[in-house]
Amino acid sequence: MTDRQSLFAVLVVVYLTECLLWVRRGGVVFRRGISGWTVQVEGELARNDRGDLHWAWPLPPFGGLAVSYGIPFSLGPKGFLNASGAAFHPSGRSLQTAAFLAWEEVRKVETEGRALKVNGAGFWRSDSPLESLRLGKLIQELRKADPSKRGDAIREVIRKSFDLGMIRSRIQALESALGPVRQLSMAVAALVFVATPLAVTLSGWFPTLYIVVPLLFVMTGLLARLAGKAHRALQPEAEDERFRLLMTLFLSPAAAIRAMDPLQRTLLEEFHPAALGCVLLEGEARRRFLSQVWRDLRFPRLPECPLELKEAVETERLHREVTIGFLEEAARSVGIDPSYFGRAPQSSDPSHVRYCPRCESQFTASASVCRECGGRALIDLPSSAQK
Repeated sequence: MTDRQSLFAVLVVVYLTECLLWVRRGGVVFRRGISGWTVQVEGELARNDRGDLHWAWPLPPFGGLAVSYGIPFSLGPKGFLNASGAAFHPSGRSLQTAAFLAWEEVRKVETEGRALKVNGAGFWRSDSPLESLRLGKLIQELRKADPSKRGDAIREVIRKSFDLGMIRSRIQALESALGPVRQLSMAVAALVFVATPLAVTLSGWFPTLYIVVPLLFVMTGLLARLAGKAHRALQPEAEDERFRLLMTLFLSPAAAIRAMDPLQRTLLEEFHPAALGCVLLEGEARRRFLSQVWRDLRFPRLPECPLELKEAVETERLHREVTIGFLEEAARSVGIDPSYFGRAPQSSDPSHVRYCPRCESQFTASASVCRECGGRALIDLPSSAQK
């Protein structure tokens, strides 16, 4: 391999690293490719107890990308828990230190980058500074709410995480804002990966660099300006994040080519994954995903709550029950009967007589619990006569 080929190989590797996406466990990635939107609950590339490594579509026009976390806390009238019973990741819940706080115990809420602190102690670490700001604001608002009306306020917070109309509106606004960013990022990609190698081959390094380097700075500067304008329109409160984004886009051509990813990634993260599934997925893929989420909420992996504290257990249960109600309402709005979610599967083998209501794994008569779901009790499969 020549020095020229080695240099461009390094450039390709640097670019591909910009296509990688680390998502903490509990987040769900929606990715749009040639055949439409698909959902990824677990990372295809690597994973550990805290998160997963995903990839974004690497080729122009780069597809679409959205990450959904919903509300990572369990909210209740008495207090809140920095954990959730939901754990539809195949490997279970993320590694976390659970803590429960009563609303009257909250004195100070602050954010430092991705870290959320309550009463001066670390309480949660988000994937983005914007999520920390949003969660901090949420805690402050609920803390100040009238205790007699706090339950209704929490229901409204969960309802907003299933607002399908708002999701569609934001996607429409995103597509409008990304138009010029997408075009210019593709132009930068063409300059870096097509025009520059061709010019180096025909004219050599120095004549090419005298032209390419100044042109590249002009294009990345313009791209940073357009991306900053779009970011301000979509997420006006994230000023610190916007400054970091602008500097990164201006100084890194590889990041400039992927300028759309940070704009897309955080725009829908506050909505529940099931809500995004209602909007982005279609047909059987939508039904399967909503069914998976519903079963995980209705029959969560045991133990349902990481703390044995009575208030924490009750808070986790109430949050899940309210979430199930709004999930079923969202499913009806897209033409899916929620009764479909609780149907027993067809027996895959004559020896299988029981199944796990959470993961739908099937078992013989000798089994009584599903160990993969923390010891969840099994349910009898319908008999052939019943079918």
